[in-house]
Amino acid sequence: AEAISTYFSTLYFLDKDEGQMIKYAPSGSGYDKGRDVYKVGAVNLRDVNSFAVDGNIYLLHENGIIDKTLKGSLDAHFKVKNIPEPNSALAEPNQIITNSDSSSLYVLENKNRRVVELNKNGDYLRQFTFKENIGEINNIAVNEKAKKLYLLANNRIFEIDL
Repeated sequence: AEAISTYFSTLYFLDKDEGQMIKYAPSGSGYDKGRDVYKVGAVNLRDVNSFAVDGNIYLLHENGIIDKTLKGSLDAHFKVKNIPEPNSALAEPNQIITNSDSSSLYVLENKNRRVVELNKNGDYLRQFTFKENIGEINNIAVNEKAKKLYLLANNRIFEIDL
């Protein structure tokens, strides 16, 4: 699996090579045998860099497109919009995060040295940009209650106020 996420006690694994996302639900003292989230051909998973689950599943594609799905079906109305110029589209995004307690999606985009915050309808809210001297950002985490964004870059953690 190339990526993993959770939603409450359920585990989701992305296998890009097989073009599958497998969902494992709690069962007894472990987990069930797992099942495909999507029917064959329903969505392209081979170019998904990252995904996040809050009941919906948000699929972050290499080309900057984000798909929102629920119960295996695409939300045709979801679209990222209103990101200001000069970088008004996501370019080679690396990671997407959210959870059921959050009202936002956070997208790490190393190419443009930023984290873009969107609402769950895809509307741009704001962005956080970073200087090149922190290096490549490997991972992000958000604690909305503490109003903090955390960046992992070059084995160092950076804390940014939201």
